[in-house]
Amino acid sequence: MGRVMQTEQQAEAQAVGPEQEQLTPTGSRRRSAQLVVFAAASVLVLASLAYGATTRGSGQLQAGPAPDFTLELFDGGEISLSDLQGQIIVLNFWASWCTPCRDEAPMLESVWQRYRGQGVSVIGVDYKDTEPPARAFIEEFGITYPNGPDPRNRIAKAYGVQGVPETFVITQEGEIAKVFVGSPTEGQLTAVLEELLALAEEE
Repeated sequence: MGRVMQTEQQAEAQAVGPEQEQLTPTGSRRRSAQLVVFAAASVLVLASLAYGATTRGSGQLQAGPAPDFTLELFDGGEISLSDLQGQIIVLNFWASWCTPCRDEAPMLESVWQRYRGQGVSVIGVDYKDTEPPARAFIEEFGITYPNGPDPRNRIAKAYGVQGVPETFVITQEGEIAKVFVGSPTEGQLTAVLEELLALAEEE
C-alpha cells in the first residue's frame, strides 16, 4: 500500500506542477489546502487498512468448542482431541527456545503425574520449533505426557495462538474453560482442574 500511495502522490504532483505557475496566490492557497486534505484522508485510509491487516484472524480463542485436531507424537502414534472427550485436557503450546517454557515444563509434568488417574490429560504442542532441540527439551525435563510437533502451525492457528507458552484447559465436554497466556503457577492451574473435577462429580 505504501508504494501505491507514493505513486498516487507523484502522479498528483506531476499533474499540478505546470499549473502552479499560473495560479494566483489565492488559488495557490486553495490548492495547498486541497492537497493537505487529500494527504490526511490518505493517511486515515492506510491506517485503517493496516489495522485490519494486523487484527484480522488474530483473535485467540477464549471460550466455546475447542477445535479438534490430530497430533503426530514424537514417540510415534498420534492423538486426537475427539478421542479424549470425557477427560479434562490441558493443552500446552511450547517451544525449546522459549525460556518461560523451561520454567513451566516441570510444573506441567507434576500436574500430569498428579491428575492423570483422575481423568485429566496433558498434551504438549511444539510451536515453531525443530525436532532435535524439541526432543532434547523433552528428555532434559523428563516429560512423559504426550507431545508432538505442529507442522505449518495448523493447531496453533486454529486456537489463535500468538506466542508461547499458552495453555488451554478444555472441559470434559470439549469446551474451552480457561486460557493462560504465559506460564500459570501450579496453584492457578490446579485450581481450575479441581473446579472442573468438582463440577463433574456433582453431575
